[in-house]
Amino acid sequence: MGDVGCTMIAVNLATTLAKISGKEVCLADFDLLFGSVDAHLDLVPENSIQEIVVSGHRLDSTLLKRMLARHASGLYVLSRPVHLQDAAQLMPESLSHAVGLLKGGFPLVVIDTSKNLQASAFVAFEAADVIMVVVQLEPPCIQNTARLLDCFRQVGNLAARVQIIANRVGSQRSVVQENEAVELLRMPITWQIPN
Repeated sequence: MGDVGCTMIAVNLATTLAKISGKEVCLADFDLLFGSVDAHLDLVPENSIQEIVVSGHRLDSTLLKRMLARHASGLYVLSRPVHLQDAAQLMPESLSHAVGLLKGGFPLVVIDTSKNLQASAFVAFEAADVIMVVVQLEPPCIQNTARLLDCFRQVGNLAARVQIIANRVGSQRSVVQENEAVELLRMPITWQIPN
């Protein structure tokens, strides 16, 4: 859900995986309109998902890696399009192909999706082994997350791959108790990140 720390968690997860796994890791920004993965990592990528999609059928894993930005942690980064109008040109089929390229080129791929459920988010959800849903323990967030999970239960049973992360636990805004959240979400909270 929006403004709960999803991008920060995705960035920290991906950079940590890159540092400790011994494997190549790619972080892809699938918030095509207002993604900020590159800003969080203080990167200015030469290429974006737009160039990957355009070059897609000609790319092998070596060329793909050369096109991606590289962070000091070793993390590879695929950024969102530079221009807003470019995002509208990216069709779900081409995004699916881009995800396939990433999964074929990297043993670990973390995708930060749009919080407003753009088509790109559902492309990522369909391809995911694990869907991490970040919440804060406050009423509007829990209510919206419950609605999202109901949608996931109806669309290809995406809910079976969901793990709930409660972020900023213990903040003054955390007024919903964990047991209440679990009851409303009809799903356990897998991890808690303190405020």
